[in-house]
Amino acid sequence: MEYQPRIVDRLLKELLSGTRAVSIEGPRGVGKTSTGLQLANSIVRLDDPAMRAVVSADHQAYLRNLAPPVLIDEWQLDPPIWDAVRRLVDEEKAKGRFLLTGSANPGDTRIHSGAGRFLRLRMRPLAFSERALMEPTVSLAELWNGSDQVTGTSQITLLDYAQEIVDSGFPGIRPEPPRIRAAALTDYLNYALEHEVSALGGPQRRPLALRHWLRAYAAASSGVASYDAISRR
Repeated sequence: MEYQPRIVDRLLKELLSGTRAVSIEGPRGVGKTSTGLQLANSIVRLDDPAMRAVVSADHQAYLRNLAPPVLIDEWQLDPPIWDAVRRLVDEEKAKGRFLLTGSANPGDTRIHSGAGRFLRLRMRPLAFSERALMEPTVSLAELWNGSDQVTGTSQITLLDYAQEIVDSGFPGIRPEPPRIRAAALTDYLNYALEHEVSALGGPQRRPLALRHWLRAYAAASSGVASYDAISRR
């Protein structure tokens, strides 16, 4: 699949040039790995059990021999690698050594915060301007920098907006046919509820209650509703 440029590309390049390691964080499927690959010269895929076994035998020795920037993908599958990276960047303070991507921090594992060594960059699903529907005519960045150009034109209709909500902002899901896309989004939600909540270390005593709460939260997303009002739905 051809890489779709993201708003964070320029910021990531700037951060990596000024610090030793950057952790790209965000939900599964938002494009963290694809974005990191645009700058990486080496990649460590920890979702590959064979590679994970080799790397975990001696994290620092393995990583020290790779050409930077080194992309460590799904680092949370081998949490000790975080501290190994921290020690390596303490030894050699060269900029732009490591990129780490992960969907969730392991909640039951103690790791160093990385303060002073890592910068964290949050990625989210595709913004409207990243979906290539039309060329934007108003720039938020220019408004922030003092531009008074606040008028523009758009051929996108209310129906188009509604369709974009249904299509989602996940780069790997939205191009699929409607039935496949709906199935993929359902599977995404099911996996998050059944696996990722517990992976974060929180108790999951009533998974069905969490599903009901999310349904009520979604129903209230177009208006103003208190936590109590959502809980009563």
